Amino acid sequence: MRFGANTFIFSSPFSTDLHLGLVKKFKNMGLDLIEVAVEDPALVDVAALKNALNENEIGVVMCGAFGPDRNLSSLDLEVRTAAKEYFYWMINSAEKLGSEKVIGPMYSAVGKPHLENPDDRKTEWDLAASGLKEICQYAQKKGIKLAFEPLNRFETDMI
Repeated sequence: MRFGANTFIFSSPFSTDLHLGLVKKFKNMGLDLIEVAVEDPALVDVAALKNALNENEIGVVMCGAFGPDRNLSSLDLEVRTAAKEYFYWMINSAEKLGSEKVIGPMYSAVGKPHLENPDDRKTEWDLAASGLKEICQYAQKKGIKLAFEPLNRFETDMI
């Protein structure tokens, strides 16, 4: 069994320019893994993070942040496209870093309002399932597993 912690404990958003020292801190705490929560990919230098991981002999898990602008179940095609682009970045980065997984509530946006209309709920479910099928096929080709994080009903009503 391996133990790790999420960077959300100490920082948000995670930035390699500002928070790369967390890798050593987590290692010094006796952890085996650092779970890097990526809110903004532009703030993460994957090469610098990989060097820090190697120097400290600690593993990594990539954690996705899924807000209203990254929602696979959105009725807005641009939002779904942005979600997929983020997924591809996360999966490619996980592969480069040696992370076995990308985790998070990837099926919907956190903080999404509850839908009362059954037809709209079905449409969102179908969009999420279709998008995840595409993403899962891509992740499988890269050897990356996706771990769906279920949330409470106050954060999303999807799962």
